[in-house]
Amino acid sequence: MAKQQLGINIELENWEEFADIIGNIPKHFSKVMMQELSKVALMAERYARQLAPRDSGELENSITASKVKQEGNSFVVYVGTNMEYATYVHELNSTRIGDKYDKGVRIPGYYVNGRGQQTRDKPSVKGYQPGRKYLRNAIVLTDAHLETAMGRAIDRVFGEV
Repeated sequence: MAKQQLGINIELENWEEFADIIGNIPKHFSKVMMQELSKVALMAERYARQLAPRDSGELENSITASKVKQEGNSFVVYVGTNMEYATYVHELNSTRIGDKYDKGVRIPGYYVNGRGQQTRDKPSVKGYQPGRKYLRNAIVLTDAHLETAMGRAIDRVFGEV
């Protein structure tokens, strides 16, 4: 009895097109990630502004999100402010109760538990009160949006290939 040979013949059609698609995934992935992270960065900026303490309004108006950049294998975006006193206000651990003096005018009882009247008048954001740690709290609130954005990015990358 002669040995029988088993053979499989595979023919690939459109191989060049397939190779092009696979080769474009990294570029497409980067583009999609940058788009999705830009949305998250704007959400973080919005939360930070909502949670920033308010006196003159300069601090909350100065909060911005940078454009998303790719640095090596990482995507980076900065959310913050260039105001010199921003770090002080962010880290301030005050229980100050008292008056405010603005341009020589005394405003009695303005500060309560370290928060001024205008800051206390701002609404809370998902359980967080405006005031100190405004950037940290904004990032905590943004975490759920980041998870959702990453899911969308994966769906977009592999759904559009």
